[in-house]
Amino acid sequence: MGRLPNGPNGPLIGKLGTMSGAKWKNRHYVRSLPEKSGKPRSEGQIIQQAKFALVSRFLKPMKELVAFSFDDPDINMTGYNRAQSYILKNAVYGVYPDYRIHYPSVIISSGFLPNAIQPAAAVGNNGSVVFNWTDNSGMGKAGPDDITLLFVYCEALKVCNYRVGDAIRSNGTVSYDLRPYKGKTVQTWLGFISADDKDISPGVFTGELEIG
Repeated sequence: MGRLPNGPNGPLIGKLGTMSGAKWKNRHYVRSLPEKSGKPRSEGQIIQQAKFALVSRFLKPMKELVAFSFDDPDINMTGYNRAQSYILKNAVYGVYPDYRIHYPSVIISSGFLPNAIQPAAAVGNNGSVVFNWTDNSGMGKAGPDDITLLFVYCEALKVCNYRVGDAIRSNGTVSYDLRPYKGKTVQTWLGFISADDKDISPGVFTGELEIG
């Protein structure tokens, strides 16, 4: 049931009749509820829903991260929805019903801070992954104190892990302990966040690895 906390002239929260209201980014919205249709779904709708379901499953374990890493206060869309839209347009391939995520086409953050040059990842010792990159401090907004955003996704377990601030851009390398993923294949990404937390780089794919 919908509520009008400030009386009949106040914002609507929830559902009321054929209308629904919500608040996001300090703005109140009211919209009509969609009418139920008895028409069968078209082939295009079925295909799009299958892609949508695939991307939603992929993003579910990283929902909190992309809400932050794709957020842009100047765009009227949540960070999660921006990530979902990007992956749907750029990283889904295959033929219905066998759709897959093309991991090298996925980014796990979106912004205008430059990423490092030649970011890559390799299996290290004792179940670790070593991220390496060429420091490009001074290129655009890139600064030596930009902190790392490390991201790992395991498709077999449908789980992800990420760490922020384990190293800075000028270090050129950082190790990430992934012993819980021993024997599993993981996808890896690397991005950077400015020291003042105001900018973020595109979090780019750094390879598929099997943790030994």
